[in-house]
Amino acid sequence: MVAPSPLSGFSRITLSAPRTRADVAVPNSVPVAAFLPVLLRQVGQDDDAAVPGHGGWRLCRLDGRTLDLARSMDGNEIRDGDVLVLQPVHEVVDDPLFDDVVELVGRDSVRERWTARERRATAAVIGGLAMLAALAALARMPRHEYLEAAICVAVAAVLLLGGLAVSRAAGDLGGGAFVAALAGPFAAVGAALFVHGPWDRQRLLIACAALLLVAALLPALVGGYESIAGGFAMLALFGGIAGLVLVLADVTPARCAAVVAPLALAATTMLPALSLRLARLPRPELAFNAADLAELPGEVDQARTAGRVANARALLAGLTAGALCVTAVGVVVLAASPGWWARALAGVLVALVLLRARLFAARRPVLITVAAAAVALAGLALVALSRSGERPLILTAVVAAAVALAALGNGLTAGRWVATPRQRRLLDLAETVMLVAVAPLVLGVWHVYATIYHLGD
Repeated sequence: MVAPSPLSGFSRITLSAPRTRADVAVPNSVPVAAFLPVLLRQVGQDDDAAVPGHGGWRLCRLDGRTLDLARSMDGNEIRDGDVLVLQPVHEVVDDPLFDDVVELVGRDSVRERWTARERRATAAVIGGLAMLAALAALARMPRHEYLEAAICVAVAAVLLLGGLAVSRAAGDLGGGAFVAALAGPFAAVGAALFVHGPWDRQRLLIACAALLLVAALLPALVGGYESIAGGFAMLALFGGIAGLVLVLADVTPARCAAVVAPLALAATTMLPALSLRLARLPRPELAFNAADLAELPGEVDQARTAGRVANARALLAGLTAGALCVTAVGVVVLAASPGWWARALAGVLVALVLLRARLFAARRPVLITVAAAAVALAGLALVALSRSGERPLILTAVVAAAVALAALGNGLTAGRWVATPRQRRLLDLAETVMLVAVAPLVLGVWHVYATIYHLGD
């Protein structure tokens, strides 16, 4: 437990510098990088930081752990009265020598302690899964008029207000966004439960409308995390398209998935440009003559532009997650339907999702793309294992072995082998062939070829 400080909002620490030592009071909720120059001036080390090649300074605990300068004192778990050591970044600190095994074990235990951030993440995962399990139980229980729907909508409203309170009153933007994001599934299921009958196209449309409403309210209430709203908006958009296809064309779920899943995958190529526009990133100003050159601004507002770039990256991750989630669900629906056209289309879509990861360079979009492909593959495997007969099991075993060998080969060659331009070109050709094959496979799922074949009958 952190000891309370007599100074509200501040912690009194002892700063040990190379040439002096000082007792200072630092704010608890401000990033360390914001007041580190002030600390350097107080201990007389600010002149050294201006020397070229110095490298800067870092703050360390007595056990050698370095503070994260982007986080506050509370985020670094600094207690009132702690001693911090100011060290040059380039200075290499040797590990201490121990004459007792117990001290060595204790040092490693301190360095690998269970942090508050990891505890919060674990609690969020467990709490979120429990809430989704409760939602599934409400959706499947016998109907009592509008009781279940009212409960879901009420829980969604409470979660939105809870996210508002956590983010605005408590100042925890991430926690408030997570709490408010849980309102999306509850609002969608609650709105769908107001419609009597089976889970069909009408319920899908009203659920997408409710999810779109939550996507519009979430960033306004929480004050950020437009990426979550973007993911919900993509789910609502393509879910609404699927509902309209089911209502207007009166087709099977497989035919609907054959249209919506490729559309969602194709939309990922437009998401980077869309993210930049939604983040309102300023366009570069070009000079075409001497007069235009004189009117160009001297420098870019770096802080504002960097914030918008970070917002664009977060939006790209959220929009990509929403679009690929629709694709993964469509792949599972196609795999569960009878007919080899639908299953072949499902396999081609999974391969295209994996190849789509090459378009991204940032970590989060690549991770989201690979995770979507893994979820789709897991869905294909579960559908195949649920079928009776020897042929589906043999095919599942062969495909699973091929995927395992490819994954192991990719992992073993990562960082050791770089693809040649010719090999990259072969991947581009393979992706092009599969993209061209999507349209004929969609026509096969819609039985267009069979209809043309039997026109003369």
